Amino acid sequence: MRRPTTFPLVACCLALLTSSAVAQSVIQTIPVDELVKQEETVRKAREALADAEHTYGANDIRVADKLDEMAQVYERQREYAAAEPYYTRSLKIREARLGENNLAVAAALDNLGLLHLEQEKYAAAEPLFKRSLAVEEKAYGSDGPKLVEPLFRLAELLESQREFAAALPLHLRALSIREKTLGPADPGLDSSLSHLALLYQELGEFHEAEGMLRRLLAIREKAYGKDSSPVKFALFNLARIYQDENRDADAEPVLERALALSERDDSPEPEALTPILMLAELYESQRRYPAAEDMYFRALRKAERTHGHDHPEIATVLDRLLGLYRAEGKYGEALPVAERSLFIKERAYGANHSEVGKALNNVARVQMKLGQLAEAEQSLNRALSIEQGAHGQNHPDVATVLDSLSDLYAKQNKTEAAAKAAAQAKLMRRASR
Repeated sequence: MRRPTTFPLVACCLALLTSSAVAQSVIQTIPVDELVKQEETVRKAREALADAEHTYGANDIRVADKLDEMAQVYERQREYAAAEPYYTRSLKIREARLGENNLAVAAALDNLGLLHLEQEKYAAAEPLFKRSLAVEEKAYGSDGPKLVEPLFRLAELLESQREFAAALPLHLRALSIREKTLGPADPGLDSSLSHLALLYQELGEFHEAEGMLRRLLAIREKAYGKDSSPVKFALFNLARIYQDENRDADAEPVLERALALSERDDSPEPEALTPILMLAELYESQRRYPAAEDMYFRALRKAERTHGHDHPEIATVLDRLLGLYRAEGKYGEALPVAERSLFIKERAYGANHSEVGKALNNVARVQMKLGQLAEAEQSLNRALSIEQGAHGQNHPDVATVLDSLSDLYAKQNKTEAAAKAAAQAKLMRRASR
């Protein structure tokens, strides 16, 4: 059986509060020698399949093996449509020769299911994984250690479709099997506890999520040391649970410990900003504005050391600082922050990117508060043009700019224009629902 595909994470209880630059698609040209090599690989696989069919007959198990190899050649080349009929035929041969409850049939079901997953065809993959799990249950028993992988595979497939309630019992079962095999405090429980914490959080069952994370934290402290990176990430997740429950008093010391660990290794990785920004967010929610401002400046200095002065991560921190200044009514301090964020985004994404439109809207909002109405109108007209070019005429981002224009026109006593812009924004939001 092939190595399982990594499933997409649909949600994560650690919300990294930094954003990465928008990826730009690049058309990659396959070198000629690589194309020749791929064609030769396909030719050899076809010849091996034809030889097996000639020697053993079209429906022999050994032909099924060659069908799998043919499919895998296409799969590695991302020719998924070409691979599928070979996996399908292999499955049918194994079912006919070995019976539907053979482990080789389970492996064939997994191969076809994983192929569907690579194409994000979740509905097609689900019944295949369920059938495979049923076969393996008959072979290994209801709590055999070898069931952990198929249970995880099916659970993560359900997660990818946001069917969290259906995924939960599968992960609980996998955890129970691991506990019986490994014991209640073994590092091998890590992935089960992590997934269960995530699922409970998604389902709003925060008490259960906290229990899983506390167990996970204790296991990681014992296995890796209290100052390790795995412990740091468990602390992030636990703090997020506390924040979701509005338990700021519990979240604060956990975040402070995570920050101390992060600063001890002075990691250049983006997640090093996470505890700083989470603490800033916590302080801001408590209206402890000076403490929040200090955290944002610490995050800004760290991001500048890591990425330089014009990286999109800097704009992310600046936007958060801008939000703080606006909450405090410090518009004089807010304007240069908004303008610097705009400058960085123009350099990073180009003059007509939607991120630039959002930054212009932010600048205009501050300009309006400072009474710079002519400047705000210029910023908003440019923002409107950018957002319409990026999204078309009827998009929520266009509506956001129209709302700002409506407010601006009201300040300019342009009552009719203000009403018209507000009405257009309202219609756009209705159309986009």
